[in-house]
Amino acid sequence: MFVMLVTTFSTLLGCQSPSEKAEKVIEAALYEKYGEEFVVDYIRDGYAGTMNSNILRGIARPKSDPSIRVTFEITKDLERVYDNYLNKVVAKNAETPIEALAQSLWPDSRIEVALDTNLVYPEHNDIAMSYEEFLGYYPAPITTLLIGVYLNVDDYIDKDSAMDQEGEMEKYLNFAKLLVEHKYVNSGISIIYLSPEAYGLFDEAKNADTSVSDFYRKLAQEGKKLNYITIVGYDINADGNVQETEEEIYRFFDLWEEKRTLYREKSDSF
Repeated sequence: MFVMLVTTFSTLLGCQSPSEKAEKVIEAALYEKYGEEFVVDYIRDGYAGTMNSNILRGIARPKSDPSIRVTFEITKDLERVYDNYLNKVVAKNAETPIEALAQSLWPDSRIEVALDTNLVYPEHNDIAMSYEEFLGYYPAPITTLLIGVYLNVDDYIDKDSAMDQEGEMEKYLNFAKLLVEHKYVNSGISIIYLSPEAYGLFDEAKNADTSVSDFYRKLAQEGKKLNYITIVGYDINADGNVQETEEEIYRFFDLWEEKRTLYREKSDSF
Protein backbone atom coordinates (compact mmCIF):
# COMPACT_ATOMS: atom_id res chain seq x y z
CA MET A 1 0.00 0.00 0.00
CA PHE A 2 1.37 3.36 -1.02
CA VAL A 3 1.66 5.94 1.68
CA MET A 4 2.16 9.63 2.03
CA LEU A 5 4.12 10.84 5.02
CA VAL A 6 2.32 13.67 6.74
CA THR A 7 4.14 16.59 8.30
CA THR A 8 3.37 17.02 11.99
CA PHE A 9 1.01 19.95 12.23
CA SER A 10 1.86 20.87 15.81
CA THR A 11 0.18 24.25 15.63
CA LEU A 12 -3.10 22.59 14.69
CA LEU A 13 -3.27 20.03 17.48
CA GLY A 14 -3.44 22.17 20.63
CA CYS A 15 -6.28 21.20 22.94
CA GLN A 16 -8.56 19.81 20.25
CA SER A 17 -10.29 16.43 20.51
CA PRO A 18 -8.65 13.44 18.71
CA SER A 19 -11.19 13.58 15.88
CA GLU A 20 -10.75 17.34 15.46
CA LYS A 21 -6.99 16.90 15.38
CA ALA A 22 -7.33 14.14 12.78
CA GLU A 23 -9.62 16.30 10.62
CA LYS A 24 -7.10 19.14 10.59
CA VAL A 25 -4.23 16.81 9.73
CA ILE A 26 -6.22 15.16 6.92
CA GLU A 27 -7.35 18.45 5.39
CA ALA A 28 -3.83 19.85 5.56
CA ALA A 29 -2.31 16.66 4.13
CA LEU A 30 -4.73 16.59 1.19
CA TYR A 31 -4.10 20.28 0.51
CA GLU A 32 -0.36 19.63 0.57
CA LYS A 33 -0.71 16.72 -1.84
CA TYR A 34 -3.18 18.15 -4.37
CA GLY A 35 -3.00 21.91 -3.89
CA GLU A 36 -6.73 22.26 -3.22
CA GLU A 37 -8.97 22.45 -0.19
CA PHE A 38 -10.98 19.53 1.20
CA VAL A 39 -13.62 19.25 3.90
CA VAL A 40 -13.87 16.12 6.03
CA ASP A 41 -17.40 14.67 6.21
CA TYR A 42 -16.73 12.17 8.99
CA ILE A 43 -14.09 9.97 10.63
CA ARG A 44 -14.66 6.54 12.15
CA ASP A 45 -12.61 3.73 13.58
CA GLY A 46 -11.48 1.53 10.72
CA TYR A 47 -11.42 -2.24 10.86
CA ALA A 48 -12.31 -2.30 14.57
CA GLY A 49 -11.45 -5.60 16.19
CA THR A 50 -8.95 -6.55 13.48
CA MET A 51 -5.19 -6.30 13.13
CA ASN A 52 -5.76 -2.94 11.38
CA SER A 53 -7.51 -1.34 14.33
CA ASN A 54 -4.86 1.38 14.39
CA ILE A 55 -6.55 3.02 11.38
CA LEU A 56 -9.21 5.74 11.27
CA ARG A 57 -11.30 5.91 8.11
CA GLY A 58 -13.62 8.51 6.67
CA ILE A 59 -14.88 10.58 3.77
CA ALA A 60 -13.67 13.99 2.58
CA ARG A 61 -14.86 16.16 -0.29
CA PRO A 62 -12.89 18.64 -2.43
CA LYS A 63 -14.36 22.13 -2.24
CA SER A 64 -13.96 22.36 -6.02
CA ASP A 65 -16.43 19.48 -6.53
CA PRO A 66 -18.33 18.34 -3.43
CA SER A 67 -20.00 15.56 -5.43
CA ILE A 68 -16.73 13.59 -5.21
CA ARG A 69 -16.54 11.45 -2.07
CA VAL A 70 -12.90 10.73 -1.24
CA THR A 71 -12.18 7.76 0.99
CA PHE A 72 -9.20 8.28 3.29
CA GLU A 73 -7.39 6.46 6.05
CA ILE A 74 -5.18 7.96 8.74
CA THR A 75 -3.13 6.18 11.35
CA LYS A 76 -4.17 6.97 14.90
CA ASP A 77 -0.79 8.55 15.57
CA LEU A 78 -1.75 11.03 12.79
CA GLU A 79 1.51 10.34 10.96
CA ARG A 80 0.26 8.76 7.70
CA VAL A 81 -2.67 9.59 5.43
CA TYR A 82 -3.89 7.52 2.50
CA ASP A 83 -6.58 8.57 0.00
CA ASN A 84 -8.25 7.59 -3.27
CA TYR A 85 -8.91 11.06 -4.70
CA LEU A 86 -6.85 10.27 -7.82
CA ASN A 87 -9.03 7.19 -8.46
CA LYS A 88 -12.17 9.31 -8.28
CA VAL A 89 -10.92 12.13 -10.53
CA VAL A 90 -9.46 9.86 -13.22
CA ALA A 91 -12.71 7.86 -13.30
CA LYS A 92 -14.87 10.98 -13.47
CA ASN A 93 -12.76 12.45 -16.27
CA ALA A 94 -13.29 9.23 -18.23
CA GLU A 95 -17.10 9.28 -17.93
CA THR A 96 -17.88 11.80 -20.67
CA PRO A 97 -15.74 10.18 -23.40
CA ILE A 98 -16.92 6.68 -22.46
CA GLU A 99 -20.55 7.82 -22.45
CA ALA A 100 -20.06 9.18 -25.99
CA LEU A 101 -18.74 5.77 -27.07
CA ALA A 102 -21.69 4.01 -25.48
CA GLN A 103 -24.24 6.40 -26.98
CA SER A 104 -22.92 5.65 -30.45
CA LEU A 105 -24.37 2.16 -29.88
CA TRP A 106 -27.13 2.74 -27.32
CA PRO A 107 -28.41 6.33 -27.75
CA ASP A 108 -30.20 6.30 -24.38
CA SER A 109 -27.20 5.08 -22.38
CA ARG A 110 -26.12 6.72 -19.13
CA ILE A 111 -22.74 5.95 -17.61
CA GLU A 112 -21.10 5.42 -14.25
CA VAL A 113 -17.33 4.84 -14.09
CA ALA A 114 -15.32 3.76 -11.05
CA LEU A 115 -11.62 3.04 -10.72
CA ASP A 116 -10.84 0.17 -8.36
CA THR A 117 -7.28 -0.30 -7.08
CA ASN A 118 -8.16 -2.90 -4.46
CA LEU A 119 -6.23 -2.07 -1.26
CA VAL A 120 -3.80 0.30 -2.98
CA TYR A 121 -4.07 4.05 -2.41
CA PRO A 122 -2.28 5.92 -5.23
CA GLU A 123 0.65 8.05 -4.19
CA HIS A 124 0.60 10.25 -7.31
CA ASN A 125 -1.15 13.62 -7.31
CA ASP A 126 -1.58 14.60 -10.98
CA ILE A 127 -5.36 14.92 -11.23
CA ALA A 128 -5.07 15.66 -14.98
CA MET A 129 -3.75 12.13 -15.46
CA SER A 130 -5.47 9.99 -18.10
CA TYR A 131 -6.63 6.46 -17.41
CA GLU A 132 -3.89 5.15 -19.70
CA GLU A 133 -1.27 6.98 -17.64
CA PHE A 134 -2.86 5.79 -14.38
CA LEU A 135 -2.76 2.19 -15.59
CA GLY A 136 0.93 2.62 -16.38
CA TYR A 137 1.64 3.49 -12.75
CA TYR A 138 -0.80 0.96 -11.27
CA PRO A 139 -1.06 -1.91 -13.78
CA ALA A 140 -3.18 -5.04 -13.64
CA PRO A 141 -4.01 -6.78 -11.41
CA ILE A 142 -4.00 -3.68 -9.16
CA THR A 143 -6.29 -1.56 -11.33
CA THR A 144 -9.71 -2.29 -12.82
CA LEU A 145 -11.88 0.26 -14.60
CA LEU A 146 -15.53 -0.48 -13.77
CA ILE A 147 -17.98 0.77 -16.41
CA GLY A 148 -21.73 0.67 -15.88
CA VAL A 149 -23.95 1.34 -18.91
CA TYR A 150 -27.55 2.05 -17.84
CA LEU A 151 -30.39 1.66 -20.37
CA ASN A 152 -34.18 1.93 -20.46
CA VAL A 153 -35.33 -1.66 -20.85
CA ASP A 154 -38.47 -0.67 -22.79
CA ASP A 155 -36.22 0.26 -25.71
CA TYR A 156 -34.82 -3.28 -25.85
CA ILE A 157 -37.66 -5.75 -25.23
CA ASP A 158 -40.82 -6.51 -27.15
CA LYS A 159 -44.36 -7.17 -25.88
CA ASP A 160 -43.37 -10.77 -25.11
CA SER A 161 -40.33 -9.63 -23.05
CA ALA A 162 -37.91 -10.97 -25.67
CA MET A 163 -34.67 -9.15 -26.51
CA ASP A 164 -32.74 -8.99 -29.76
CA GLN A 165 -29.91 -10.99 -28.26
CA GLU A 166 -27.81 -11.17 -31.43
CA GLY A 167 -28.14 -7.43 -31.97
CA GLU A 168 -27.17 -6.69 -28.37
CA MET A 169 -24.22 -9.08 -28.54
CA GLU A 170 -22.92 -7.22 -31.59
CA LYS A 171 -23.13 -3.98 -29.62
CA TYR A 172 -21.27 -5.50 -26.64
CA LEU A 173 -18.39 -6.58 -28.86
CA ASN A 174 -18.32 -3.26 -30.72
CA PHE A 175 -18.31 -1.38 -27.42
CA ALA A 176 -15.34 -3.47 -26.30
CA LYS A 177 -13.51 -2.59 -29.53
CA LEU A 178 -14.20 1.11 -29.01
CA LEU A 179 -12.98 0.96 -25.42
CA VAL A 180 -9.76 -0.77 -26.47
CA GLU A 181 -9.18 1.76 -29.27
CA HIS A 182 -9.42 4.52 -26.66
CA LYS A 183 -7.11 2.71 -24.21
CA TYR A 184 -9.79 1.75 -21.66
CA VAL A 185 -8.43 -1.75 -21.13
CA ASN A 186 -8.37 -3.92 -18.02
CA SER A 187 -11.99 -3.05 -17.49
CA GLY A 188 -15.18 -4.67 -16.27
CA ILE A 189 -18.32 -3.74 -18.20
CA SER A 190 -21.88 -4.08 -16.95
CA ILE A 191 -24.84 -3.39 -19.23
CA ILE A 192 -27.85 -2.70 -17.00
CA TYR A 193 -31.37 -2.60 -18.42
CA LEU A 194 -33.51 -0.60 -15.99
CA SER A 195 -37.26 -0.23 -15.64
CA PRO A 196 -38.38 3.14 -17.10
CA GLU A 197 -39.14 4.39 -13.58
CA ALA A 198 -35.64 3.55 -12.38
CA TYR A 199 -34.06 4.93 -15.55
CA GLY A 200 -35.82 8.22 -14.90
CA LEU A 201 -34.10 8.43 -11.53
CA PHE A 202 -30.58 8.10 -12.92
CA ASP A 203 -29.58 11.72 -12.30
CA GLU A 204 -30.76 11.40 -8.70
CA ALA A 205 -28.76 8.16 -8.41
CA LYS A 206 -25.61 9.86 -9.73
CA ASN A 207 -25.96 12.70 -7.20
CA ALA A 208 -26.57 10.40 -4.23
CA ASP A 209 -23.94 9.73 -1.57
CA THR A 210 -23.62 6.14 -2.76
CA SER A 211 -22.82 4.42 -6.02
CA VAL A 212 -25.57 4.23 -8.63
CA SER A 213 -25.92 0.49 -8.06
CA ASP A 214 -26.25 0.97 -4.29
CA PHE A 215 -28.89 3.65 -4.88
CA TYR A 216 -31.04 1.30 -6.96
CA ARG A 217 -30.45 -1.59 -4.60
CA LYS A 218 -31.67 0.47 -1.66
CA LEU A 219 -34.78 1.51 -3.60
CA ALA A 220 -35.53 -2.12 -4.35
CA GLN A 221 -35.15 -3.09 -0.70
CA GLU A 222 -37.34 -0.26 0.55
CA GLY A 223 -40.07 -0.24 -2.09
CA LYS A 224 -39.71 -3.69 -3.64
CA LYS A 225 -39.40 -2.07 -7.05
CA LEU A 226 -38.29 -3.94 -10.15
CA ASN A 227 -35.26 -1.81 -10.97
CA TYR A 228 -32.92 -4.27 -12.66
CA ILE A 229 -34.68 -6.11 -15.48
CA THR A 230 -31.57 -7.59 -17.11
CA ILE A 231 -27.83 -7.25 -16.47
CA VAL A 232 -25.08 -8.47 -18.80
CA GLY A 233 -21.41 -8.39 -17.85
CA TYR A 234 -18.05 -9.06 -19.46
CA ASP A 235 -14.39 -8.11 -19.00
CA ILE A 236 -11.61 -6.70 -21.14
CA ASN A 237 -8.14 -7.78 -20.06
CA ALA A 238 -4.93 -5.75 -20.12
CA ASP A 239 -4.21 -6.95 -23.68
CA GLY A 240 -7.56 -5.64 -24.91
CA ASN A 241 -9.29 -8.99 -25.33
CA VAL A 242 -12.78 -9.87 -24.11
CA GLN A 243 -12.23 -12.60 -21.54
CA GLU A 244 -15.64 -14.29 -21.82
CA THR A 245 -16.86 -16.31 -24.79
CA GLU A 246 -20.03 -15.26 -26.60
CA GLU A 247 -21.72 -18.33 -25.17
CA GLU A 248 -20.87 -17.18 -21.63
CA ILE A 249 -22.24 -13.71 -22.32
CA TYR A 250 -25.44 -15.10 -23.88
CA ARG A 251 -26.15 -16.94 -20.62
CA PHE A 252 -27.00 -13.64 -18.95
CA PHE A 253 -30.09 -13.37 -21.15
CA ASP A 254 -31.30 -16.75 -19.90
CA LEU A 255 -30.54 -15.90 -16.27
CA TRP A 256 -32.74 -12.79 -16.45
CA GLU A 257 -35.54 -14.16 -18.63
CA GLU A 258 -37.88 -14.69 -15.67
CA LYS A 259 -37.30 -11.14 -14.44
CA ARG A 260 -38.10 -9.72 -17.90
CA THR A 261 -41.27 -11.79 -18.08
CA LEU A 262 -42.35 -10.67 -14.62
CA TYR A 263 -41.67 -7.05 -15.52
CA ARG A 264 -43.69 -7.27 -18.73
CA GLU A 265 -46.59 -8.97 -16.95
CA LYS A 266 -46.70 -6.24 -14.32
CA SER A 267 -46.44 -3.53 -16.97
CA ASP A 268 -49.33 -5.03 -18.95
CA SER A 269 -51.53 -5.17 -15.85
CA PHE A 270 -51.73 -1.37 -15.62
